[in-house]
Amino acid sequence: MTFRAAALLALTACSGSAPPLALSASTADLAADGVSTTTITAKLGDAAATTSIAFHTTAGSFDPQDANVTSLAQDVGGGEASVTLVAPTARADATVTASFDGGSASIVIHFRALLATSLAFRCDAQNIGVTAGVTTTMNCYVSAKDAAGTSIPAARIGFLTEAGTLAFTADSTDAVSGERKLVYTANGNVIGTPDGPLDVDPLGTDGKPATKCACGSDPFTCSSEPCYTAGGKIHNPRDGVVTLLAYVPGTTADGNDTLGEPFLDANDNGMWDPGELCLHEGKRNTNGCVAATNAPSKTVVLWQALRVIWSGDPLTSQTFAGLSASKLTTTFGVASGVTLKLRVVDANLNPLAADANGDAISISADCGSFSPDVASIPFVKSATGMTFAADGAITKPGAGASYGLDTVYPTKAFGTLKFYAPDCATEARVCTLATSLSHTVSPAGEQVQQGMNPIVVTFSAATKCN
Repeated sequence: MTFRAAALLALTACSGSAPPLALSASTADLAADGVSTTTITAKLGDAAATTSIAFHTTAGSFDPQDANVTSLAQDVGGGEASVTLVAPTARADATVTASFDGGSASIVIHFRALLATSLAFRCDAQNIGVTAGVTTTMNCYVSAKDAAGTSIPAARIGFLTEAGTLAFTADSTDAVSGERKLVYTANGNVIGTPDGPLDVDPLGTDGKPATKCACGSDPFTCSSEPCYTAGGKIHNPRDGVVTLLAYVPGTTADGNDTLGEPFLDANDNGMWDPGELCLHEGKRNTNGCVAATNAPSKTVVLWQALRVIWSGDPLTSQTFAGLSASKLTTTFGVASGVTLKLRVVDANLNPLAADANGDAISISADCGSFSPDVASIPFVKSATGMTFAADGAITKPGAGASYGLDTVYPTKAFGTLKFYAPDCATEARVCTLATSLSHTVSPAGEQVQQGMNPIVVTFSAATKCN
């Protein structure tokens, strides 16, 4: 029986007489996208009379603003009454019934599932400032469409997060791009708890997790992932990396499962491990997850993962962070001066989030001079964090796992400048160099001044001065 024939089915009041009520639909087959509509019309028979007809549906809604409106009474005019049925967001067969005291009739409306063929997921930044007691938010965007370019309903798109939460905003859809806006919320109070970023072992030179930090006194010269040990804990950049994931029921071009089940790669090794959250057979699970089969599957799920750094306050408790000098003792008249290196990283050796254009390092000395002669070094506002020089980047191990941020570890918060002696003197001079960071700790926070470790450069006495 065709959908049109089904749409015209009616119950008769008695055998051989015209039906008291007949139902029809403008379309009986439409997408379960939450926005598509069909008009249901109830027409009274010649002998029937009433002023109102009650409609009821088992799926969908009679109100585009409220998915729970499943019953509605409509006034009769010209012998008929009609109602608009809005599609649900999941596949369903809706039975719509119209009734009055003299009889009733039903019709079946088919809402077919939308399967995504594309999924795009992005956020405004890869590095956000998250410190204890501070809640940080940023905007993210997701777009999922079927083969015809129809946007998949928001209710069909799901998310998994290693830490923090993702939620759609009220004005979630961009009419032009089809992107839906989300807000990602990171709560600094969960740092160091099971609800915060996973504490992971550093990657060794072979790209595999190592239980010990093999770096020496300066982790930025290490051939493996930069790391250091303090307070009985190994600190490395991936300790501050959080995985976010969007997924949607979909299909691939050949119908094969080329992605496997969605999972949060919390330890950044490129594969699912027990304890990592995954979506197994449509349910959240930490005990089993199926990898890509590259074989036909009826339950393909499209998914995309992002990684975001939760960066904290500048690290000041280690000598390799902040301001350092190529030598702390020199003599007057050395033409090359003293090379200063400025490193601004957090406790996990990640660059600080660059949330405001006014963020900068202030540098001063009670004697001597700098080249270039600057009192403040501004930071570049960047989605990946503070950076004021490209030098000092640590390349990841050749065979190592990338954690989706860059082709290098995110340790670019380096800058170099020269410091020269004060006027010549026949007695030693001691110059104290101080640095202070003006930093906005979160997008909604105030800019604060944070002092960093000062250093002392000694110029030994000259035998004579010209």
